[in-house]
Amino acid sequence: MRRTWTRRLSLAGIALTLAAGPARAQELPPAREIIARYWTAIGGVQAVSAPRFRRTIGEMTTDGLTMSVNFIQARPDRMVMRGEIPGLGTVEQGFDGTIGWMVVPGQGARLLQGPELQQVQNQAKFDSNLRFDEYPVMETIGRAEVDGRACWQVRMVTPENDEARGCFGVDDGYLLSISVTTPEQTTITFGDYRPFGALTLPGRTVVTAAGQQVVLTVSAIHHDPIPAAEFEPPAEIKAQRPK
Repeated sequence: MRRTWTRRLSLAGIALTLAAGPARAQELPPAREIIARYWTAIGGVQAVSAPRFRRTIGEMTTDGLTMSVNFIQARPDRMVMRGEIPGLGTVEQGFDGTIGWMVVPGQGARLLQGPELQQVQNQAKFDSNLRFDEYPVMETIGRAEVDGRACWQVRMVTPENDEARGCFGVDDGYLLSISVTTPEQTTITFGDYRPFGALTLPGRTVVTAAGQQVVLTVSAIHHDPIPAAEFEPPAEIKAQRPK
């Protein structure tokens, strides 16, 4: 049960990152040009960089179970995701810039360690799903399709040699999907782009990993200041915090 909820929460955090043959090399637009077009499509670099806080409200569905989600973020790397499960209670996953934690009804609260901590730390990076500065290596490798829509497929590599492949709409420039292999094979698709303040962001995100699928449907995104208290770990976690 712990592993099941760990995966569900991890996939949900990821949520709030291909079929056609390749085009001829001379037809492929440069990767940096594709990324620049994406930034323009969602509102521009300035609009992406301006918010200091973000609150995403919506619903997450997995394995026939639906829960409400309140996902808060603050620059540079604080986040808490809380979900209300009817009849069970509140699940929570967070990172305060130093420690990561998880709370599951019936299992209690625990500090995250190792790969789990690394994953939640990566998820906590503000704008990690909007900016691609961490990929010094980028190349356009072909043209593909996501949900019947044509997209340019871009291979991106971090300094640590972690690889991701993003597919950006040929017609509108939006990011339609991204796939990663570390820490496990994960594919994220994005759709229903619509305005949330100055930014145009996906209203629907689907995360697929290890045979499990999580669907996040967003109802609202706000960028108003969020009180520091909302990012505090619960008392049970503070008691476990290393001295």
